Amino acid sequence: VHRHQASNTAPKQAFQRLRNLAAKYKSLGLAQIAAQMQMGGHFDKVIIMIDTMIEHIRKEEAEDIAHRDRCQNAEGKNANDMEDIRAAQEKTKEKIGRLKDKVKDIKSTIDDLEKEMKDTKNKMEERLKLRNGEREDFESALKVDQEAIDSLNQAIVALMKFYKKNKIPLNLAQQDPEPKYTVDPDKAPELEWAGQDSYGGRKEESTGIIAILSMIVEDFQNEMKTGRQDDAEAQEDYEKDRAAMEEVLHALKESHSTKVNELAETQDALRDAKAFMDQKDGEMDDEKGMKKTLTKDCNWLRTHFKSRRSKRKDELDGLAEAKNILAGGGDVDEFALD
Repeated sequence: VHRHQASNTAPKQAFQRLRNLAAKYKSLGLAQIAAQMQMGGHFDKVIIMIDTMIEHIRKEEAEDIAHRDRCQNAEGKNANDMEDIRAAQEKTKEKIGRLKDKVKDIKSTIDDLEKEMKDTKNKMEERLKLRNGEREDFESALKVDQEAIDSLNQAIVALMKFYKKNKIPLNLAQQDPEPKYTVDPDKAPELEWAGQDSYGGRKEESTGIIAILSMIVEDFQNEMKTGRQDDAEAQEDYEKDRAAMEEVLHALKESHSTKVNELAETQDALRDAKAFMDQKDGEMDDEKGMKKTLTKDCNWLRTHFKSRRSKRKDELDGLAEAKNILAGGGDVDEFALD
């Protein structure tokens, strides 16, 4: 604490000089100090007032600097965050485009596979219909042949009974049905009649019919055998064709199942990408709002920081001079701002 022994004019002189300083620096603080001096304030008390004002000004300076630093950091972070979000949006937009194209391609492939499966099934149905037609024709031909054989066998049995009834030797039934010419090949043999009540005419020709009918029966049997073989081969061909088409259909179904799963996964990825894009859009809106707030807050500081600092420096200089006047000297630089 400083002690002063001043004349009665000292307070008046101090007041006058402080008032001049207040006018020079346009300082409200100095004007308040001058008023205090005018009201008879003690030098020591006024010096304490000056120290308090200096402390307040320095605190205000520190707050402005902290505010400036906060603005710079916040605006820098806001700009970086917006850039990161913008890059993520751009990347996600491209991803969404690729996924949409992929969904379209997969759907097209699925449509093609479904068409191929339908065509293959139609071919299988047509092949089965063809095979059923072949089988029906075979069974019909087999039935006709069997009926013919049955009829021929009935005829043979009837002839055999006829031969037996007319006492025609059965071995004649196995002779060549063609007549034998022993005298004149250009003259037909004469028939002989054994009697009025017994029939013995054209025995060789009659008994030759059995051989002919037997041959026809054998032909039908061979035809049936050949038909069965052809039907077996046709069935084998059908089964081979069906197996090949079933293999194709199975492969198509496997591909279809794979593509359906791939489509589901791609659609899930597309939904996730769209949700992520919505999230980034929301974050961008938040950052734009933050930028607007920061701009409003920090622009004022940017506009007034230097002028406020300059005014504080002037006020500190004035307070330092006032303190020197009251204290009787001192170094003004100790009050300067950093």
